[in-house]
Amino acid sequence: MRALTLSALTLSIVAALISGTCFAGERIAGSNAYFLNEQIWNTGKGTGFWMQNNFGTFEVTEGPLDPGPVECHGSGFWTEFGASVTGDGICIYGNGQDTFTLRYTSNPGRAATWEIIDATGKYAGMTGSGKSATRQTDEGIKIRIRVTDWVGEVEFRK
Repeated sequence: MRALTLSALTLSIVAALISGTCFAGERIAGSNAYFLNEQIWNTGKGTGFWMQNNFGTFEVTEGPLDPGPVECHGSGFWTEFGASVTGDGICIYGNGQDTFTLRYTSNPGRAATWEIIDATGKYAGMTGSGKSATRQTDEGIKIRIRVTDWVGEVEFRK
């Protein structure tokens, strides 16, 4: 039942992403795909706490970023059997000296928001923000893969 409600929530978030967002800077878009490593604790009366440590890769469909590895770590709460999910965490993109880190915040009934908080190597000086939505593909349900679609804008300052 919780998975069905989460699917409805995900569809509403994706619709919010598609409806458009105003940004200043160079547009970026892409997707993360990672194996789900999530723990959930029921805290009573249809609520719970979640924590995840996901590792995978990201692809870029628009903008000046190179594809590569990504890891996302976060935690938060869900209520009413997943109808409302809140939380925040970080995602680290790239490897070696060339990485950027963003902080994300899950917003009940809306797309998650993100903001770049650190960038090194070829991404040094990069700032930006945007929105994202996480979904499971049909195949992902069988082997626990999640996909996060993201859009936003970045600026490079040296």
